Amino acid sequence: MNNNPVDAFHVKKRAQEKFDEIATRTRGQCEMLDINSSLGSNMLTDLITEEILNNIGGQLRGKDVV
Repeated sequence: MNNNPVDAFHVKKRAQEKFDEIATRTRGQCEMLDINSSLGSNMLTDLITEEILNNIGGQLRGKDVV
């Protein structure tokens, strides 16, 4: 297994348990994604952008870049 965190977004409540398990095992995040709301797309965009900026900044400066 590699060390990449898996962020999981479920759109149905019944998928939450398995998605949460995947995220927990890989040190990722699990969230409900409301695909019928602009808040859902904003949440997904923010998470992806934050992850990219953390990777650019690295361990020492990632949080500063975000």
